Amino acid sequence: MYASGNNYEKLRLKTHYEAKNQKTHFVLPFSVNYLGQSILTVPYCHPHFASLKVAAKLMSSKFLHSEIREKGGAYGGGAAIGKEGHFMFYSY
Repeated sequence: MYASGNNYEKLRLKTHYEAKNQKTHFVLPFSVNYLGQSILTVPYCHPHFASLKVAAKLMSSKFLHSEIREKGGAYGGGAAIGKEGHFMFYSY
């Protein structure tokens, strides 16, 4: 199905999001705790996206692994960036 005319406007993705702080707690039936936080950066088509992607990989393997797993005692954690520009930190 293709969008045409007025239908195209209805199908367009929202390109501007207002930042807001939101704290959410889910009770899960697991003995492991999961924690995450994200910040909105730049989307995939931005020139800085590639640098953020590399930074996320380096942070995960070189810094966060030793800080979270070796020093903190957690199972693991890391950083990642999504195509929309959400830079995420997580641990479990």
